[in-house]
Amino acid sequence: MMLQFIWALLAISSIGTLFVFLSDGTAEMTRLSADGQNPISAARLAALGILLSACLLQIRAVQGLAGRTTLVLIILINLSVLWATGSRGPAVALLCGLAVLLTAPGKSRTNRISLTVAASSLGVAFFSSTSVQLGTERMLSLSDSGRTALAIDTIRVVWANPLGIGWGQLGEYLPLYPVGVEAGLYPHNLFLEFAVEAGLIGLIGICWLIISCVKVVYNAPVEQRPLHLPVFCVFVFAFINSMFSSDIVGNRLLWVALALIIGNSVALAGRSGLGQHAN
Repeated sequence: MMLQFIWALLAISSIGTLFVFLSDGTAEMTRLSADGQNPISAARLAALGILLSACLLQIRAVQGLAGRTTLVLIILINLSVLWATGSRGPAVALLCGLAVLLTAPGKSRTNRISLTVAASSLGVAFFSSTSVQLGTERMLSLSDSGRTALAIDTIRVVWANPLGIGWGQLGEYLPLYPVGVEAGLYPHNLFLEFAVEAGLIGLIGICWLIISCVKVVYNAPVEQRPLHLPVFCVFVFAFINSMFSSDIVGNRLLWVALALIIGNSVALAGRSGLGQHAN
């Protein structure tokens, strides 16, 4: 199930990234996007495609040269799209996911590091050779897009309302911030959103859920860790993204990864218990 999940995600992200890569539309003059969509959506797809391809190479899910070459090409295209979007959050999330992948126990760590460095270098060279400057200014910018001020004001609301203000109600407490008609105002941070909307009890609940997921992977038997590693990398990627952008619903990849890791652990434990009972 884990491997099928990774392949399915890669297929979805590849289709989306290819659409953006072949598109000549931009949401802003300096950032790549498609059909006027938020560039961060394309950035998440591209970063996810890089991470998934690296995971499949690491666990040797593809043995043939053609398959490995295809995965490397996916990395190159996705890296170009990621940079051109100028979205820094998905780039940071990608680096964190790759860090988990590269530091995981294994005999081929040196090969993994060399492969990732080589692929990244080729990707940067490929992007530079296109002479496209989309996203560069934004990617290298130190601007926080006003999110620090929003976070501080959200903390003030939490302090004044420790039991929460209700789902989607932040805009009523911070009316000076511009809000989309459909999206509503949210703090662009999963912990802050739970704290302000569900209160401190909700914050404790999400912290417990995140810690439980980490413990499942950390305490997994050695023979099960290769099954957990790719999905755990996706979980780390989605979690870091949730610290910078989107709301609770928009971070759906995080919930899918959480459910898969914990659900798979429960299923494996059940099988182990049945096996011991049969013996």
